[in-house]
Parts: sequence; C-alpha cells; structure tokens
Amino acid sequence: MITIDSHIHTDLSSDCSIPMEVMADAAVSHNLTDICITDHMDYEFPSKEYPFVFDMSRYMKNITPLQTKHKLDLNIRTGVELGLKPSVEPQIKALLNDYSFDFVIGSIHLVNNTDPYQPAYWASFSSEKDAVLAFFEQTLSCLESLHSYFDSLAHLDYAIRYTPSGITAYSFHDYCDIIDAILKKCIETEKSLEVNTSAYYRLTNNTPHPNEEVLKRYYELGGEYLTIGSDAHRPEHLGAHFRQCGDLLKKIGFRSYTVYQKRKPVMYDL
Repeated sequence: MITIDSHIHTDLSSDCSIPMEVMADAAVSHNLTDICITDHMDYEFPSKEYPFVFDMSRYMKNITPLQTKHKLDLNIRTGVELGLKPSVEPQIKALLNDYSFDFVIGSIHLVNNTDPYQPAYWASFSSEKDAVLAFFEQTLSCLESLHSYFDSLAHLDYAIRYTPSGITAYSFHDYCDIIDAILKKCIETEKSLEVNTSAYYRLTNNTPHPNEEVLKRYYELGGEYLTIGSDAHRPEHLGAHFRQCGDLLKKIGFRSYTVYQKRKPVMYDL
C-alpha cells in the first residue's frame, strides 16, 4: 500500500495558498507516513502573476520545526520541483550547490517559453498533435541535457491536461516513438518516472500521469524506478487515489515504488 506522497505543494508555490504546517497536519489525518514538500522553482517563468520562484532559505526555516513536531507520526523530507529548460541550468546548479535535498523533481512546464496551460500555446501550432509532439520533444531534450540535476521526471504527459479538444484526443500510439525515447533515456540515466495521481482528480480519464499505456511500456522496457505523487495543492488531495494507483501498478507487474532519501533511491513494496 502506498503511504508516501513525494509531490506536494505549499504557499511557497505561486499557485498554492496552503501553509506548510496545514499540509503536514493534513498528511497525518490522511494516514500518510511520509511526505516530501516539493514547491515550484521555475526560473525565468514568463509570468508576473505566477513567478514560480521562492526563498529557499525560508523553506528550510519553515520545514525544520515541522520535522521536529511530526517526528513521531510523519517523516517530512525536503525537496523541490525544478522547471527544466536549458537557459536556467546555471541557476539550477547554484541552487543544488547551496542546498541539500532528499528529492528533486524535474518538470517540463514550458515549450518555446510558453506554458501549455495557456491557450496561446496551442494557437501557436498548426495542429494539436504538433503541439503535443513539441512538448514531448522538449521533454526528451531536457532529459538528455539536464538529467544530472534531478531524480524523477514528473507528469510526463503534462501537456495533455490542457488540450483544446479534451483528453480523449490523446493517444499513446500517436507519439509512441518519442515516448519510447523518453522512457529509454530515463532507464539509461537511472531517473525515476513519476506516477502523478493528479490526473485522477483533474481529468476524467480515470488514469494517472502518465497513463496506463505509457506505464505498461515503461515496464516492458525494464523500467523499475517509480515515484508516486499527488501533486497536491490542497489538503484534500494529499495521497489522492493512491490505492487505485497501486492496484493499477500491480496489475501491470510492478511490485515496488521509489522514495528518495538524501537523493538516493529506496524501494518500498506497493
């Protein structure tokens, strides 16, 4: 059974208003045994309203008393969700040199400096399929050049959350070659693949990010490392659909999931 949530946000993330203490208390009430607080650090994000950068010294100052408060009922690990793009490699490198984390997530939120969340992203391509393909190509490019900076590749099919025609337009088979290349590169570089359960509550397709077909392919290719995260921005989403996710992973053939302590993978039974 999955009781460890490795992808959680607090009010240090521009898109979350929930204090760290509230999220930690809620994790206990949700019967989680371990969480990693991974607020967004997207350097040079093109939005004044949502800059997605925060004071890491404040993060460390806030998390330390919570770790002491919950030492008997909840293990609280340190982490960060890095927005990946080549131009911010110096900032990423400096952050990881200055601070020690248990876990670092790598995420693609921008293609051509535009977030697929924005309608302008989709309008800039001649077709929706081209827009999704560009997202996967950007993912592969960042994985190839920046893999040494992170531990797990988050929400592989993030862009499909926002497709104008809806989630039903997305098919793994339309992008199997590029997705295969991404999965093989994860395996080659010993990066985990995140199973992000937010799709269960954000979308209507009853599957995580990435979907069942991608997870099956990862298993067929010999992929082993899987981190599990709710991507919660609200307390009620902590550990969301973990039982359902665990059942899916076991059906595919996986028997364990991955948790990082001091940037080292530890395997836990599903």
